[in-house]
Amino acid sequence: MYEIDGVPLSDPRGRWRLHRETQRRTPVTLRAVDASIPGVDGSLPIYGEDLEPTALGLEVNVYGSPARVEERCNFLRGLLGKTHGPLLVSRRDGRTAEAKPAAISDPVMSPGYARISATLTIPSGVWRGPVIGWEADTLVGEHNVSSLEGGTRPVTDPLLLVTGPAQNLALTDVASGAELRYTGTIPDGQQLLVDVAAWRATLGEAVDWDSTGSDATNSIDGTGPRSSVHLWSLTPQATPAGTTWTRVSVSATGTTNASGLQLRARTSHL
Repeated sequence: MYEIDGVPLSDPRGRWRLHRETQRRTPVTLRAVDASIPGVDGSLPIYGEDLEPTALGLEVNVYGSPARVEERCNFLRGLLGKTHGPLLVSRRDGRTAEAKPAAISDPVMSPGYARISATLTIPSGVWRGPVIGWEADTLVGEHNVSSLEGGTRPVTDPLLLVTGPAQNLALTDVASGAELRYTGTIPDGQQLLVDVAAWRATLGEAVDWDSTGSDATNSIDGTGPRSSVHLWSLTPQATPAGTTWTRVSVSATGTTNASGLQLRARTSHL
């Protein structure tokens, strides 16, 4: 069910295995903001609260002779107790989260096996999907970003690659109304790369995901909910089909059939 830094906690060789009562989902806690006015019933409705860090509880049974059990328990305690960097926790569905150890128990010994309990803290409070690319059929219009289908939390770190020509470029997150604008001009044959998480933009010929051009950061601006914290975000919305979609509306002038929009992003999940 889980891997830690590439090591499966249900070992294919049978040396250790996750206990059947190991937590399957991390709890969700919101950072509540309560604002009330004297003489007014209830409190003011405040939306968009952040998530608190969450915790993942693990129970691992360790098998073998007494000497082997001792050796394997020491290995797992070292694996789960790493503190010099984040633990990469992977789930069977491909989602990952960066975690840090909160507590590791002394092994409970039984004949033929031992059990280790550990609690990991996930500071971000969310799980992330793999990086997936997406490309719009045309630049201007409202698009369903199909690569983000199924996400449940806003994505605040996409990479955007816009191919010119285009002027007065604006991208709007349909669900939240957050808008990202580029006030400059993208000439024909050039690309604008926007790193939303880094609040950075570059412009030039043959710009791609890994290359850089001229600094265009001063020409980008984000407005809307939480724009003082995040430059821009892509927000999923639930659908009657039992999944979510993420839509972006793009406007620009001076475009041609050569103009285009590409995106790289990871879904975000509770």
